[in-house]
Amino acid sequence: MSFGHYLKTKREEAGLSQAALAARCPGGEGIAQTTIGRWERGSHVPSVRQVGLLATALRLSERERLDALDHASRPDVAPDAQAAL
Repeated sequence: MSFGHYLKTKREEAGLSQAALAARCPGGEGIAQTTIGRWERGSHVPSVRQVGLLATALRLSERERLDALDHASRPDVAPDAQAAL
């Protein structure tokens, strides 16, 4: 699963729009709704710090935080290429 798919799934599970998630990010770090959209589409990847802000905003458990970091650190692999691995 790509980070974008993981983020979108967790955001929807929390019942948040992209705008609501952006507003919930702590410390006024300036994560915009458009940035969250780019991450979900896979055109950009967040930094480790930004993943931490998202995890806090989504109220993720420690295990889910580690999962989020794991997804963010992996390059996206096409499903058919992944099956070959």
